[in-house]
Amino acid sequence: ASNMPSQATLHSSLSAQIKQLSAEQLHTQNWDVSGTLSGALSQLKLKAELSNTQGLKLNSHMQLLANSVQGQVTLDEVFFKAGNPLQTTLKDWPELISFTSGRINGSSKFTIPYQGAAKLSFTASGSGLSGIVNRSELSNLSLDVNGQLTGPTLKLSIPTLTVEQLDPGVPIGPIELRDAHYQANTAHMLEGLADWQHVQANLLNGRVWLNAQQLDLKYAQSVLLQVEGLELQELFRVYPAEGLTGSGTIDGQLPLYFDHDSFSVKAGQLQARAPGVLQFQSDKINALGKTNPSMRLVADALEDFHFNLLSCSLSYDESGKLLLNVRLQGQNPDVEKGRPINLNVNLEEDIPALLASIQLSNQVSEIIQKRVRER
Repeated sequence: ASNMPSQATLHSSLSAQIKQLSAEQLHTQNWDVSGTLSGALSQLKLKAELSNTQGLKLNSHMQLLANSVQGQVTLDEVFFKAGNPLQTTLKDWPELISFTSGRINGSSKFTIPYQGAAKLSFTASGSGLSGIVNRSELSNLSLDVNGQLTGPTLKLSIPTLTVEQLDPGVPIGPIELRDAHYQANTAHMLEGLADWQHVQANLLNGRVWLNAQQLDLKYAQSVLLQVEGLELQELFRVYPAEGLTGSGTIDGQLPLYFDHDSFSVKAGQLQARAPGVLQFQSDKINALGKTNPSMRLVADALEDFHFNLLSCSLSYDESGKLLLNVRLQGQNPDVEKGRPINLNVNLEEDIPALLASIQLSNQVSEIIQKRVRER
């Protein structure tokens, strides 16, 4: 050490164990700290490794400056096949998200002034993340995230995000998100500004996408979902409607409305791009047809209905109820010499219940089965 107190320097190893650390955002557990302290007393530097009972490891570098404390913290790469130390460390980890494979890493830099607001920037990336999100199976999520926290203002940027498949009962994927941003006050995280350049997903051998847009989630907002190339044959493969088959290709637009935590579709329009076939055989309709001539005609026509027009208006409310008004024009070659027949069909479906039924009829994890039955 120097003879001048103002220039005194320190170099010391540091080792400590914190028993049952309890904090507002952390699960209570033991932490180990090891590292070194060095430098002039007025500009001390701390280099340390922190690890806890659940296997989370952090490497930190901090320095005292004249008007602030600055530092960097790096997360040792987490491999989820070995468990999720983030979930067992952070109380705010979303309980409905569980990863069984993949990896994630990240780092953050911070400045804590002796007066004024703290500043924090961070980056994180994940790859091959698979597991369960709520009641959906997730396969191979990869993403990059950058963020800044200045006082109460949080800014997030997602340059890229891809998902091989998300399966809530009907498989969706691949999913792509590019150049997305979100800014919000930490006290009102769901009332921020969101924008993106590209959002697209494959569905039923076709695709759906959103054009570039900015939303202010303080207010009710709407976006227009574009639909292209959905195949009826694939829909009927995954849709558990006994006796219903067909072929055709569907395009359209669905206006999506968001109001805080509610979601709905109003006045959506879908239509077949070319002629197709619907084949429907139902014992219930056949039974009605025995006493009702009009229903007899409908039942006979739908056994092999060759349509030249299929259009559909669609709405979906906050409770999960889907209403479809389907307009069909065409003929059955074997019914009344193939004369033209026009049909209007109104359908109502509880989509959450439908997806639950599809999931429970397939081989899904015990976690998803439990969540489906609970909800």
